[in-house]
Amino acid sequence: MDDITLWKEFRRFRINEHRGPAKGTPPQWGRGYYLVLECLNEGEGKTQREIAEHAEIRAQTLSEALVGMEERGLIERVADPKDRRAVRVYITPKGIRFREEREIAMRRKAEELFRPLSEEEKQTLFDILRKLTTAQREEE
Repeated sequence: MDDITLWKEFRRFRINEHRGPAKGTPPQWGRGYYLVLECLNEGEGKTQREIAEHAEIRAQTLSEALVGMEERGLIERVADPKDRRAVRVYITPKGIRFREEREIAMRRKAEELFRPLSEEEKQTLFDILRKLTTAQREEE
């Protein structure tokens, strides 16, 4: 199989994967919100830089997302008492519920998506994706 055929099939899969938000999830509450909340779920406040690095989100994109998340009550920003220049971001109880609901929806979707694969095929797919991700990061 040539690379372009594989690439087209991968793109077709990705397009189908992102046709819309998970059922019951408001469209504006996407994957980025989940990644931020997953980072904050550890309980301790994080700086925007720490969140951006963990979630692999550009700083500007993160800033915009945090505004929306704060407006929706998913997070709160608090001045760091030890460093007044720093602001720490914390997950709220509403944010915890949203993250848990999103995780359940993702788990269902993953189970449905990977149902046709054997455990060995799942491991092979994981290894290939990890290899591609690592190579892409090294090129950046």
